[in-house]
Amino acid sequence: MNSGLSPDGKILAITKSGEYRIRLLSLSGQPTRELVLKNWNTFSSVDWTADSKGRFVTKQPDRLAVQLAVRGSGRQCA
Repeated sequence: MNSGLSPDGKILAITKSGEYRIRLLSLSGQPTRELVLKNWNTFSSVDWTADSKGRFVTKQPDRLAVQLAVRGSGRQCA
């Protein structure tokens, strides 16, 4: 499992190896959201953009690190 706290401290992004999603857990009582990333799994890290509106997820298949930028809506911006 990997996690990353948003810069504003309001949301914790959580990923689990083998899953295609990022769970967004609100620390202010809002409902939990999920971003589904098709064809992406085995995440090795999740980090936030400085404005807390996007995430960077990294996976490492076969010794090659690949990074994907994800907007708040779940749209992939590779």
